[in-house]
Amino acid sequence: MQTYIGTKQIKAKPMNRLEYNEYRGRSLPGNECGDDPGYLVEYVDSPDSTQKGMEAHEGYVSWSPEEIFEDSYVKISGLCTSAIMAFFTYEHLPPHLRTISMPFAQLASQLDALLPVSAEKSAGLRKLLEAKDCAVRAAL
Repeated sequence: MQTYIGTKQIKAKPMNRLEYNEYRGRSLPGNECGDDPGYLVEYVDSPDSTQKGMEAHEGYVSWSPEEIFEDSYVKISGLCTSAIMAFFTYEHLPPHLRTISMPFAQLASQLDALLPVSAEKSAGLRKLLEAKDCAVRAAL
């Protein structure tokens, strides 16, 4: 088998298993514990209009146990503050190049939110931008 690393930008809010089942209009299965802590997760880059009752959401909705969620995702708070972030946009690119550029933009956004303002942060984001540009050119 091959090894993969996934990158997704999501929306989420804390919600236990029972609350999630009720939100979805389902009964809690007898073999599950409703008090299990977790998160309602919306995958905004995976639209799914077939989910009954989830029309208010932009993407696919599911539930994730707290431990798995917190091991997999980092909270991004506030708006991007570094000017360089404007160069990580990818919405204007054709679909095959968006796929290449999006993970770089998501990582840059996470780093911008997590790291304090410093020369090293600026250098790191600049090098990430250079890497993104190289990857996009390689896909041309």
